Amino acid sequence: KIQTAIRKKLKLKGLVLKDVNVIRSMDDQVSGWSDVLPVGISKDDSIYSNSSVLGEEEFLGLLNHIRKLIKEIGLDMLEGNIRIAPTKKGNDTACKYCPYDGICQFDYQLEDNGYRIIPRLQTEDVIQRIQQEKGEE
Repeated sequence: KIQTAIRKKLKLKGLVLKDVNVIRSMDDQVSGWSDVLPVGISKDDSIYSNSSVLGEEEFLGLLNHIRKLIKEIGLDMLEGNIRIAPTKKGNDTACKYCPYDGICQFDYQLEDNGYRIIPRLQTEDVIQRIQQEKGEE
């Protein structure tokens, strides 16, 4: 019971590759809804329709998009672009968890300081945007 409670408390969020073998490798005790992953598997090894999964093509597209963003951020840093611009999603900001507030001195009331707003999007919208971006390249 204690292990189950711990797993539920630490349950991961995000997306998983839509592959039962991968899911079972990540959680070998999955039966129904996983205590560890945001997915569910039925007795006949089908994945629940409202699980947080992506097909291989979408998953690879997301990984490529993330690699591209990391590369762009690295290049920005090398070019000296280190502007203070924490993210904000709803009422949560990156500053809430940052131990460096005394160093960066971010103040949203100053003209040069502003949040990068992260809009709330559904998974389908994100995948659609990535596919559109890929088609434009």
